[in-house]
Amino acid sequence: MGAPVPSGASLPPPAFSPAGALVSPSVPVLAGTPSLAAGRRSLDEVRAEYGLTNREAEVLGLLAEGRSSPYIAEALVLSENTVRSYVKNVYQKLDVHSKQDLIDFMKDC
Repeated sequence: MGAPVPSGASLPPPAFSPAGALVSPSVPVLAGTPSLAAGRRSLDEVRAEYGLTNREAEVLGLLAEGRSSPYIAEALVLSENTVRSYVKNVYQKLDVHSKQDLIDFMKDC
């Protein structure tokens, strides 16, 4: 699931829109997320339609950007095990079976 993060290395934070603009009061807009392109459903709409929690939607947005689990864990200040649980839940709710399936799903939204 992406390149491992070297010990002690710091990852840049995910790209958020100016001043942390929100899609809804709880889901930040992630710059470059395929689901937010013109004419496509927003991350918040996908969250609502598929019953994702706000945190699962955040993880989904980062996964759709191609981010690795270690990156997501650091960016969202979560353990890798917690991220793994969120990823599992997202895959199950969206009925996808790989990161590539998920990226394709978000592009087709």
